[in-house]
Amino acid sequence: MITPARQAGRRCAQPNYAYFSAKADSRRKYWRRWLYSEYEGACRAAGERPYSFSSFCRGLAAWRKESASVETDEWKAAECLITYWSRVGRGVHERFLFVAQLAFSDRTFCCSAPDRRPATWERCCERAYRWLGGVPFVTVYPGSDVADGTIMSLQDFAAHHRTVLYCARPKQARTAARSARPMDAKSRSAVADRVRADIGDGDFADVEELDAAILERAEHYNAQPCGGGPSRNDLFWEQEAAMLLALPFERYGFPEWLRRVAGGDYHVKVHGFRYSVPWGYAGQCVNVRVSGEAVEVWSGGAMIARHARVTEQVGRNTVTDPAHRPPSHAAFAKRMETRFMAMAAPMGKWAAKAMKLVLRQCGKGGMGFRACKEFLDLADAPSGVILDDACRSVLQGEGAFSVDAVRGLIGAGI
Repeated sequence: MITPARQAGRRCAQPNYAYFSAKADSRRKYWRRWLYSEYEGACRAAGERPYSFSSFCRGLAAWRKESASVETDEWKAAECLITYWSRVGRGVHERFLFVAQLAFSDRTFCCSAPDRRPATWERCCERAYRWLGGVPFVTVYPGSDVADGTIMSLQDFAAHHRTVLYCARPKQARTAARSARPMDAKSRSAVADRVRADIGDGDFADVEELDAAILERAEHYNAQPCGGGPSRNDLFWEQEAAMLLALPFERYGFPEWLRRVAGGDYHVKVHGFRYSVPWGYAGQCVNVRVSGEAVEVWSGGAMIARHARVTEQVGRNTVTDPAHRPPSHAAFAKRMETRFMAMAAPMGKWAAKAMKLVLRQCGKGGMGFRACKEFLDLADAPSGVILDDACRSVLQGEGAFSVDAVRGLIGAGI
Protein backbone atom coordinates (compact mmCIF):
# COMPACT_ATOMS: atom_id res chain seq x y z
CA MET A 1 0.00 0.00 0.00
CA ILE A 2 2.91 2.39 0.77
CA THR A 3 6.65 2.61 0.20
CA PRO A 4 8.70 3.99 3.13
CA ALA A 5 10.00 7.50 2.63
CA ARG A 6 13.66 6.49 2.98
CA GLN A 7 13.29 3.67 0.46
CA ALA A 8 11.44 5.92 -1.99
CA GLY A 9 13.88 8.79 -1.51
CA ARG A 10 11.10 11.15 -0.46
CA ARG A 11 10.20 13.13 2.64
CA CYS A 12 6.88 11.30 2.95
CA ALA A 13 5.79 7.71 2.41
CA GLN A 14 5.02 7.06 -1.27
CA PRO A 15 1.46 5.74 -1.91
CA ASN A 16 0.92 2.69 -4.11
CA TYR A 17 -1.14 4.59 -6.66
CA ALA A 18 -1.94 1.42 -8.64
CA TYR A 19 -3.66 -0.02 -5.55
CA PHE A 20 -5.69 3.12 -4.84
CA SER A 21 -6.58 3.62 -8.53
CA ALA A 22 -7.93 0.07 -8.75
CA LYS A 23 -10.10 0.63 -5.68
CA ALA A 24 -11.41 3.86 -7.17
CA ASP A 25 -12.35 2.01 -10.38
CA SER A 26 -14.03 -0.91 -8.64
CA ARG A 27 -16.09 1.26 -6.28
CA ARG A 28 -17.29 4.44 -7.92
CA LYS A 29 -18.49 5.84 -4.61
CA TYR A 30 -15.15 5.19 -2.93
CA TRP A 31 -14.32 8.86 -2.57
CA ARG A 32 -10.84 10.31 -2.52
CA ARG A 33 -11.24 11.22 1.12
CA TRP A 34 -11.79 7.57 1.96
CA LEU A 35 -8.78 6.56 -0.11
CA TYR A 36 -6.67 9.13 1.67
CA SER A 37 -7.86 7.94 5.08
CA GLU A 38 -6.72 4.41 4.21
CA TYR A 39 -3.35 5.75 3.04
CA GLU A 40 -2.98 7.90 6.16
CA GLY A 41 -3.83 4.95 8.43
CA ALA A 42 -1.20 2.79 6.74
CA CYS A 43 1.42 5.51 7.22
CA ARG A 44 0.64 5.85 10.93
CA ALA A 45 0.77 2.09 11.41
CA ALA A 46 4.21 2.03 9.78
CA GLY A 47 5.46 5.14 11.59
CA GLU A 48 5.79 7.06 8.35
CA ARG A 49 4.92 10.66 7.52
CA PRO A 50 1.94 10.91 5.06
CA TYR A 51 1.41 13.39 2.26
CA SER A 52 -1.28 16.02 2.70
CA PHE A 53 -4.70 15.30 1.20
CA SER A 54 -4.18 17.72 -1.73
CA SER A 55 -0.74 16.26 -2.55
CA PHE A 56 -2.17 12.74 -2.44
CA CYS A 57 -4.98 13.70 -4.87
CA ARG A 58 -2.57 15.44 -7.28
CA GLY A 59 -0.26 12.43 -7.25
CA LEU A 60 -3.13 10.01 -7.86
CA ALA A 61 -4.46 12.08 -10.77
CA ALA A 62 -1.00 12.39 -12.33
CA TRP A 63 -0.37 8.64 -12.03
CA ARG A 64 -3.73 7.74 -13.64
CA LYS A 65 -3.14 10.17 -16.49
CA GLU A 66 0.32 8.79 -17.16
CA SER A 67 -0.81 5.15 -16.98
CA ALA A 68 -3.72 5.83 -19.34
CA SER A 69 -1.50 7.28 -22.07
CA VAL A 70 -0.39 4.95 -24.85
CA GLU A 71 2.74 5.28 -26.87
CA THR A 72 2.05 6.29 -30.47
CA ASP A 73 2.62 3.51 -32.96
CA GLU A 74 5.33 3.88 -35.58
CA TRP A 75 3.95 2.74 -38.90
CA LYS A 76 6.17 0.60 -41.10
CA ALA A 77 6.38 0.65 -44.88
CA ALA A 78 3.16 -0.41 -46.66
CA GLU A 79 1.44 -0.96 -43.31
CA CYS A 80 -1.36 1.62 -43.37
CA LEU A 81 -3.37 3.75 -45.78
CA ILE A 82 -5.37 6.52 -44.09
CA THR A 83 -8.46 7.84 -45.90
CA TYR A 84 -10.73 10.76 -45.10
CA TRP A 85 -13.10 13.21 -46.77
CA SER A 86 -12.65 16.89 -47.47
CA ARG A 87 -14.18 19.38 -49.91
CA VAL A 88 -12.94 21.04 -53.07
CA GLY A 89 -14.41 23.93 -55.05
CA ARG A 90 -17.10 26.35 -53.98
CA GLY A 91 -20.77 27.00 -54.57
CA VAL A 92 -22.40 24.94 -57.29
CA HIS A 93 -19.01 23.49 -58.28
CA GLU A 94 -18.31 22.14 -54.78
CA ARG A 95 -17.62 18.41 -54.55
CA PHE A 96 -16.27 16.03 -51.96
CA LEU A 97 -12.54 15.31 -52.04
CA PHE A 98 -11.39 11.77 -51.29
CA VAL A 99 -7.93 11.68 -49.72
CA ALA A 100 -5.82 8.50 -49.33
CA GLN A 101 -2.52 9.00 -47.49
CA LEU A 102 0.16 6.40 -46.79
CA ALA A 103 1.19 6.66 -43.13
CA PHE A 104 4.85 5.81 -43.80
CA SER A 105 5.86 7.82 -46.88
CA ASP A 106 2.97 10.33 -46.72
CA ARG A 107 2.37 9.84 -50.46
CA THR A 108 -1.17 11.07 -51.11
CA PHE A 109 -3.85 10.27 -53.68
CA CYS A 110 -6.81 12.63 -54.23
CA CYS A 111 -9.93 12.52 -56.38
CA SER A 112 -13.33 14.17 -56.39
CA ALA A 113 -16.55 12.37 -55.48
CA PRO A 114 -20.27 13.26 -55.67
CA ASP A 115 -21.05 12.03 -52.12
CA ARG A 116 -19.58 10.25 -49.10
CA ARG A 117 -21.58 7.03 -49.22
CA PRO A 118 -19.72 3.78 -48.41
CA ALA A 119 -20.16 2.59 -52.01
CA THR A 120 -18.47 5.76 -53.25
CA TRP A 121 -15.66 5.29 -50.74
CA GLU A 122 -15.09 1.75 -52.05
CA ARG A 123 -14.76 2.96 -55.65
CA CYS A 124 -12.41 5.80 -54.68
CA CYS A 125 -10.34 3.48 -52.50
CA GLU A 126 -9.91 0.99 -55.34
CA ARG A 127 -8.73 3.86 -57.56
CA ALA A 128 -6.16 4.66 -54.88
CA TYR A 129 -4.98 1.03 -54.81
CA ARG A 130 -4.60 1.04 -58.61
CA TRP A 131 -2.71 4.34 -58.48
CA LEU A 132 -0.33 3.02 -55.81
CA GLY A 133 0.14 -0.26 -57.65
CA GLY A 134 -0.65 -2.38 -54.60
CA VAL A 135 -2.65 -2.75 -51.39
CA PRO A 136 -1.44 -1.81 -47.86
CA PHE A 137 -1.88 -4.19 -44.93
CA VAL A 138 -4.29 -1.81 -43.12
CA THR A 139 -6.83 0.63 -44.58
CA VAL A 140 -8.50 3.21 -42.35
CA TYR A 141 -12.16 3.89 -43.17
CA PRO A 142 -13.35 7.40 -42.20
CA GLY A 143 -16.30 6.57 -39.95
CA SER A 144 -16.88 4.83 -36.64
CA ASP A 145 -20.69 4.41 -36.66
CA VAL A 146 -21.38 1.88 -39.42
CA ALA A 147 -24.71 0.17 -40.13
CA ASP A 148 -24.95 -3.62 -40.40
CA GLY A 149 -25.38 -3.65 -44.16
CA THR A 150 -22.46 -1.25 -44.57
CA ILE A 151 -20.25 -3.45 -42.38
CA MET A 152 -20.94 -6.46 -44.63
CA SER A 153 -20.15 -4.43 -47.74
CA LEU A 154 -16.90 -3.05 -46.29
CA GLN A 155 -15.84 -6.49 -45.05
CA ASP A 156 -16.49 -7.93 -48.51
CA PHE A 157 -14.41 -5.15 -50.09
CA ALA A 158 -11.55 -5.67 -47.61
CA ALA A 159 -11.57 -9.46 -48.03
CA HIS A 160 -11.34 -9.15 -51.81
CA HIS A 161 -8.28 -6.88 -51.53
CA ARG A 162 -6.77 -8.83 -48.56
CA THR A 163 -6.49 -5.75 -46.38
CA VAL A 164 -7.50 -5.19 -42.74
CA LEU A 165 -10.11 -2.48 -42.33
CA TYR A 166 -10.22 -0.07 -39.39
CA CYS A 167 -13.13 2.29 -38.77
CA ALA A 168 -11.72 5.65 -37.69
CA ARG A 169 -12.76 8.89 -36.09
CA PRO A 170 -10.73 12.07 -36.72
CA LYS A 171 -7.22 11.71 -35.24
CA GLN A 172 -8.09 8.28 -33.83
CA ALA A 173 -8.72 4.90 -35.39
CA ARG A 174 -10.92 2.19 -33.95
CA THR A 175 -10.96 -1.48 -34.72
CA ALA A 176 -14.26 -3.17 -35.38
CA ALA A 177 -13.75 -5.67 -32.57
CA ARG A 178 -12.24 -3.76 -29.67
CA SER A 179 -12.19 -0.38 -28.00
CA ALA A 180 -10.25 2.73 -29.00
CA ARG A 181 -6.64 2.21 -30.01
CA PRO A 182 -4.67 5.41 -30.68
CA MET A 183 -2.91 5.32 -34.01
CA ASP A 184 -0.39 7.58 -35.70
CA ALA A 185 -3.00 8.75 -38.17
CA LYS A 186 -2.41 12.29 -39.35
CA SER A 187 -5.66 14.21 -39.23
CA ARG A 188 -4.92 16.08 -42.49
CA SER A 189 -2.59 15.64 -45.43
CA ALA A 190 -0.41 18.61 -46.33
CA VAL A 191 -0.59 17.55 -49.97
CA ALA A 192 -4.41 17.52 -49.93
CA ASP A 193 -4.53 20.97 -48.29
CA ARG A 194 -2.27 22.39 -51.00
CA VAL A 195 -4.34 20.74 -53.72
CA ARG A 196 -7.51 22.30 -52.33
CA ALA A 197 -5.85 25.71 -52.23
CA ASP A 198 -4.61 25.40 -55.83
CA ILE A 199 -7.92 24.17 -57.23
CA GLY A 200 -9.90 26.81 -55.34
CA ASP A 201 -13.15 27.63 -57.08
CA GLY A 202 -11.76 27.11 -60.58
CA ASP A 203 -14.10 26.49 -63.50
CA PHE A 204 -13.84 23.02 -65.06
CA ALA A 205 -15.72 21.64 -68.04
CA ASP A 206 -16.51 18.27 -66.45
CA VAL A 207 -15.60 15.93 -63.61
CA GLU A 208 -12.84 14.25 -65.66
CA GLU A 209 -11.09 17.59 -66.11
CA LEU A 210 -11.41 18.34 -62.38
CA ASP A 211 -9.99 14.93 -61.43
CA ALA A 212 -7.10 15.36 -63.85
CA ALA A 213 -6.26 18.74 -62.31
CA ILE A 214 -6.49 17.33 -58.75
CA LEU A 215 -4.22 14.39 -59.54
CA GLU A 216 -1.72 16.60 -61.39
CA ARG A 217 -1.37 18.94 -58.40
CA ALA A 218 -1.11 15.98 -56.00
CA GLU A 219 1.70 14.47 -58.08
CA HIS A 220 3.45 17.85 -58.13
CA TYR A 221 3.52 18.09 -54.34
CA ASN A 222 4.32 14.40 -53.88
CA ALA A 223 7.47 14.97 -55.95
CA GLN A 224 8.68 17.94 -53.86
CA PRO A 225 11.38 17.36 -51.15
CA CYS A 226 10.08 17.29 -47.57
CA GLY A 227 12.01 19.31 -44.98
CA GLY A 228 15.32 19.00 -46.80
CA GLY A 229 14.93 15.22 -47.09
CA PRO A 230 13.67 12.97 -49.88
CA SER A 231 10.33 13.59 -51.52
CA ARG A 232 7.26 11.52 -50.78
CA ASN A 233 7.59 9.81 -54.16
CA ASP A 234 11.27 8.97 -53.57
CA LEU A 235 10.52 7.51 -50.14
CA PHE A 236 7.63 5.53 -51.56
CA TRP A 237 9.50 4.01 -54.50
CA GLU A 238 12.65 3.29 -52.52
CA GLN A 239 11.18 1.76 -49.36
CA GLU A 240 7.43 1.19 -49.66
CA ALA A 241 6.30 0.23 -53.17
CA ALA A 242 7.85 -3.25 -53.08
CA MET A 243 6.25 -3.98 -49.69
CA LEU A 244 2.64 -3.49 -50.85
CA LEU A 245 0.40 -6.50 -51.35
CA ALA A 246 -0.28 -7.43 -54.96
CA LEU A 247 -3.50 -6.19 -56.54
CA PRO A 248 -6.23 -8.86 -56.94
CA PHE A 249 -6.24 -10.62 -60.29
CA GLU A 250 -9.96 -9.90 -60.78
CA ARG A 251 -11.43 -6.44 -60.43
CA TYR A 252 -13.91 -5.94 -57.61
CA GLY A 253 -17.49 -6.14 -58.82
CA PHE A 254 -18.95 -3.68 -56.26
CA PRO A 255 -21.98 -5.77 -55.32
CA GLU A 256 -24.96 -4.20 -53.60
CA TRP A 257 -25.65 -5.20 -49.98
CA LEU A 258 -29.20 -4.95 -48.67
CA ARG A 259 -30.87 -5.59 -45.31
CA ARG A 260 -34.06 -7.61 -45.61
CA VAL A 261 -36.52 -9.53 -43.43
CA ALA A 262 -37.47 -13.00 -44.65
CA GLY A 263 -41.25 -13.27 -44.86
CA GLY A 264 -43.43 -15.97 -43.37
CA ASP A 265 -43.22 -17.78 -46.74
CA TYR A 266 -39.38 -17.89 -46.31
CA HIS A 267 -38.72 -15.53 -49.24
CA VAL A 268 -36.95 -12.15 -49.41
CA LYS A 269 -37.89 -9.47 -51.92
CA VAL A 270 -35.03 -7.92 -53.90
CA HIS A 271 -35.71 -5.37 -56.66
CA GLY A 272 -39.20 -6.71 -57.35
CA PHE A 273 -38.24 -10.39 -57.34
CA ARG A 274 -38.64 -12.94 -54.54
CA TYR A 275 -35.90 -15.40 -53.56
CA SER A 276 -36.20 -18.25 -51.08
CA VAL A 277 -34.16 -18.88 -47.94
CA PRO A 278 -34.13 -21.99 -45.72
CA TRP A 279 -37.53 -22.12 -43.99
CA GLY A 280 -35.94 -21.87 -40.53
CA TYR A 281 -34.95 -18.25 -41.28
CA ALA A 282 -38.54 -17.07 -41.84
CA GLY A 283 -39.13 -13.81 -39.97
CA GLN A 284 -35.42 -13.13 -39.41
CA CYS A 285 -33.26 -10.21 -40.62
CA VAL A 286 -30.72 -11.25 -43.23
CA ASN A 287 -28.13 -9.54 -45.43
CA VAL A 288 -28.51 -9.87 -49.20
CA ARG A 289 -25.54 -9.57 -51.59
CA VAL A 290 -26.67 -8.63 -55.11
CA SER A 291 -24.13 -8.96 -57.93
CA GLY A 292 -24.55 -9.06 -61.68
CA GLU A 293 -24.93 -12.83 -61.78
CA ALA A 294 -26.23 -13.99 -58.41
CA VAL A 295 -28.23 -13.12 -55.31
CA GLU A 296 -26.69 -14.40 -52.08
CA VAL A 297 -28.36 -14.35 -48.67
CA TRP A 298 -26.13 -14.16 -45.59
CA SER A 299 -26.85 -14.55 -41.90
CA GLY A 300 -24.40 -14.71 -39.00
CA GLY A 301 -21.43 -14.37 -41.35
CA ALA A 302 -22.40 -17.46 -43.40
CA MET A 303 -24.12 -17.73 -46.78
CA ILE A 304 -27.46 -19.52 -46.34
CA ALA A 305 -28.84 -19.25 -49.90
CA ARG A 306 -27.63 -18.50 -53.41
CA HIS A 307 -29.74 -17.99 -56.54
CA ALA A 308 -29.10 -16.95 -60.12
CA ARG A 309 -30.21 -13.33 -60.39
CA VAL A 310 -33.45 -12.70 -62.27
CA THR A 311 -33.53 -9.43 -64.20
CA GLU A 312 -36.47 -9.92 -66.58
CA GLN A 313 -40.17 -10.21 -65.85
CA VAL A 314 -40.81 -13.96 -65.89
CA GLY A 315 -43.99 -15.56 -64.58
CA ARG A 316 -44.63 -14.54 -60.96
CA ASN A 317 -41.00 -13.52 -60.36
CA THR A 318 -40.49 -16.02 -57.55
CA VAL A 319 -37.32 -18.14 -57.31
CA THR A 320 -37.63 -21.05 -54.89
CA ASP A 321 -35.06 -23.70 -54.05
CA PRO A 322 -36.97 -26.93 -53.22
CA ALA A 323 -34.40 -27.69 -50.49
CA HIS A 324 -35.53 -24.57 -48.62
CA ARG A 325 -39.05 -25.85 -48.01
CA PRO A 326 -40.05 -27.56 -44.77
CA PRO A 327 -40.84 -31.27 -45.18
CA SER A 328 -44.61 -30.73 -45.02
CA HIS A 329 -44.50 -28.07 -47.77
CA ALA A 330 -42.28 -30.25 -49.98
CA ALA A 331 -44.76 -33.14 -49.83
CA PHE A 332 -47.69 -30.81 -50.53
CA ALA A 333 -45.86 -29.21 -53.47
CA LYS A 334 -45.21 -32.62 -55.00
CA ARG A 335 -48.88 -33.55 -54.79
CA MET A 336 -49.98 -30.23 -56.30
CA GLU A 337 -47.45 -30.54 -59.12
CA THR A 338 -48.82 -33.95 -60.04
CA ARG A 339 -52.39 -32.63 -59.86
CA PHE A 340 -51.76 -29.62 -62.14
CA MET A 341 -49.89 -31.74 -64.69
CA ALA A 342 -52.78 -34.21 -64.74
CA MET A 343 -55.24 -31.35 -65.37
CA ALA A 344 -53.14 -29.91 -68.21
CA ALA A 345 -52.48 -33.22 -70.01
CA PRO A 346 -55.99 -33.58 -71.59
CA MET A 347 -55.72 -30.06 -73.06
CA GLY A 348 -52.92 -31.10 -75.41
CA LYS A 349 -49.17 -31.64 -75.72
CA TRP A 350 -48.31 -27.93 -75.90
CA ALA A 351 -50.46 -27.05 -72.89
CA ALA A 352 -48.64 -29.74 -70.85
CA LYS A 353 -45.26 -28.30 -71.86
CA ALA A 354 -46.47 -24.84 -70.93
CA MET A 355 -47.60 -26.07 -67.51
CA LYS A 356 -44.11 -27.46 -66.84
CA LEU A 357 -42.64 -24.04 -67.64
CA VAL A 358 -45.14 -22.29 -65.38
CA LEU A 359 -44.21 -24.57 -62.48
CA ARG A 360 -40.50 -24.06 -63.15
CA GLN A 361 -40.68 -20.28 -63.51
CA CYS A 362 -43.02 -19.46 -60.66
CA GLY A 363 -42.01 -22.04 -58.09
CA LYS A 364 -44.09 -24.96 -56.88
CA GLY A 365 -46.02 -23.36 -54.08
CA GLY A 366 -47.83 -20.18 -53.05
CA MET A 367 -47.66 -17.70 -55.93
CA GLY A 368 -46.66 -20.50 -58.35
CA PHE A 369 -49.84 -22.47 -57.71
CA ARG A 370 -51.95 -19.36 -58.27
CA ALA A 371 -50.18 -18.88 -61.61
CA CYS A 372 -51.00 -22.49 -62.53
CA LYS A 373 -54.66 -21.91 -61.66
CA GLU A 374 -54.77 -18.76 -63.80
CA PHE A 375 -53.17 -20.66 -66.67
CA LEU A 376 -55.81 -23.41 -66.51
CA ASP A 377 -58.60 -20.81 -66.34
CA LEU A 378 -57.54 -19.58 -69.80
CA ALA A 379 -59.07 -22.76 -71.27
CA ASP A 380 -62.51 -21.38 -70.44
CA ALA A 381 -61.94 -18.06 -72.23
CA PRO A 382 -64.93 -17.10 -74.48
CA SER A 383 -62.73 -16.09 -77.46
CA GLY A 384 -62.90 -19.56 -79.02
CA VAL A 385 -59.12 -19.89 -79.25
CA ILE A 386 -57.92 -23.29 -78.04
CA LEU A 387 -55.40 -23.07 -75.17
CA ASP A 388 -53.15 -25.70 -76.74
CA ASP A 389 -52.87 -23.69 -79.99
CA ALA A 390 -52.04 -20.50 -78.10
CA CYS A 391 -49.34 -22.32 -76.11
CA ARG A 392 -47.84 -23.70 -79.31
CA SER A 393 -47.66 -20.22 -80.85
CA VAL A 394 -45.90 -18.77 -77.80
CA LEU A 395 -43.49 -21.68 -77.35
CA GLN A 396 -42.50 -21.70 -81.03
CA GLY A 397 -42.11 -17.93 -81.09
CA GLU A 398 -38.92 -15.97 -80.49
CA GLY A 399 -39.87 -14.41 -77.16
CA ALA A 400 -39.73 -15.97 -73.71
CA PHE A 401 -42.74 -17.94 -72.54
CA SER A 402 -45.09 -16.35 -70.01
CA VAL A 403 -48.70 -16.74 -68.96
CA ASP A 404 -49.32 -13.11 -69.96
CA ALA A 405 -48.19 -13.89 -73.52
CA VAL A 406 -50.69 -16.76 -73.77
CA ARG A 407 -53.41 -14.57 -72.28
CA GLY A 408 -52.66 -11.87 -74.86
CA LEU A 409 -53.08 -14.26 -77.79
CA ILE A 410 -56.33 -15.62 -76.44
CA GLY A 411 -57.64 -12.13 -75.74
CA ALA A 412 -56.79 -11.03 -79.29
CA GLY A 413 -58.65 -14.06 -80.70
CA ILE A 414 -55.62 -15.31 -82.62
